[in-house]
Parts: sequence; C-alpha cells; structure tokens
Amino acid sequence: ALGEALVILGVARPVGAAADLAFAVEEKYPILLQAKERLRQAGATGTLLSGSGSAVLGLFPTQEEADHATLDSLPPHWELL
Repeated sequence: ALGEALVILGVARPVGAAADLAFAVEEKYPILLQAKERLRQAGATGTLLSGSGSAVLGLFPTQEEADHATLDSLPPHWELL
C-alpha cells in the first residue's frame, strides 16, 4: 500500500546505485538536506532526490496536504512546483 511505502521511505535507506549517488550528492551539497528537512517540516512523510539530484521531492499523504504545504522564506534560487 502507498502508506506503507511512505513509512518505509522515511526510515529505511534505499538500496541500489541511485540511492548511493543520492547519499554522496547530499554529503557534497548539504543544502539538499536542508531542502528535505523543509519539506518534512511542511508535512512531507518522505523525501528523496531526483535521479540526478536536480530536484528534491516531498511525498505527502494526500493531494490536499500537498496543495496546502507552504515552505516559508525559500532562498531566492529555490522554486516550489
């Protein structure tokens, strides 16, 4: 179920090359960890990077919660889509 997958994403380290790349990129660019934390503070139950790390994604329990999530005082070069 989707809810179970979100819980697993929140606590388990994904396995595979893409996950290994994500951890290396996050280590080199700590701002990505800050972005993930902001998404969690806005209500995301899981966060992850796109394949190349060019985007940080937040997983919300419902569409309504995602629609109402706000990320206050974003740095000027960040964009909320």
